Amino acid sequence: MIDATNDEQHTALNGRVAHVVSLIRPGGGPSGYLYNLASISERHPERNFDILAVTRSDQRSKWQPSERFGTIIRLLRPLSPSLRSVALMSIQFWIAKRSKPAHANLGFMKSLQAYSCLVFHERGLAESYMQMSSVPGQKVFVMPHAPTDLSLESLEDYENYLGARINKRLLLHRMREEEIDFYEGADGIVAPSRYSLDSYFIGDDEIRSRFDHMLINRLHTVITGVPGKESTRSEEYRSKVNPHGKRYVVGYFGRYNEQKGFDLYLEVVGRMQNRSDIQFVCAGGGGLQSHSGDADNLIDLGWI
Repeated sequence: MIDATNDEQHTALNGRVAHVVSLIRPGGGPSGYLYNLASISERHPERNFDILAVTRSDQRSKWQPSERFGTIIRLLRPLSPSLRSVALMSIQFWIAKRSKPAHANLGFMKSLQAYSCLVFHERGLAESYMQMSSVPGQKVFVMPHAPTDLSLESLEDYENYLGARINKRLLLHRMREEEIDFYEGADGIVAPSRYSLDSYFIGDDEIRSRFDHMLINRLHTVITGVPGKESTRSEEYRSKVNPHGKRYVVGYFGRYNEQKGFDLYLEVVGRMQNRSDIQFVCAGGGGLQSHSGDADNLIDLGWI
């Protein structure tokens, strides 16, 4: 536990808001969202918030499974769906028992104590701080970025990289209980809209009821959309995939997984194979494969 009361530097809160994440870098997700926000906010010294990250990179990076993730996949692959669920539950329990609460260095964690309000954009870092520190008067919020609850997203990611199913019923409720406990432990949730959280905890009435009760009084909406103008780079890509402008282009940009709806996109591609007036174009990467080589109407740009 970090004791703020014993550190004179952090006894007085500074009245500012800190948006907190492990990494900021160009691209999508929380890291890309805060990278863009940081790039703009640096030109406005009058702002009352800061972007704080353990690491910053100016290079776009492709997500790669960690060594631990790869090891878990190899352990689960030969098992049946039910045994995969039991094994994954045991692995997660083992990891939780041996994981240190310090998700980032102590100096970074202590620097957060000066802020009146913290908005965490990832669960791991938020949990570490909430376990280690308690600052009187400081508010701690969480801003989820996933299209569905992290528990379901995590299990579906495992399934995508396994190429096989996991019996989610044995594991999902327990994971969701831990997730809702985490949200209830914060002072509130920040989201661009109440409706952006509609897909959280679907199918689990008990936990969804707890979540809805929390959102009544502890949801803070922050509109994140901004006007933008089309870049010349998008025109370059359009000229490659539709050089004569005679086709209707249906695009997908993002992670190739079920949470983002890529499976539904591929289903539409398959149903439109005979439509020569429609060109499908996708860009991104993830656990699901586009199999663009088998579809004449689909171009997969990969990571761009």
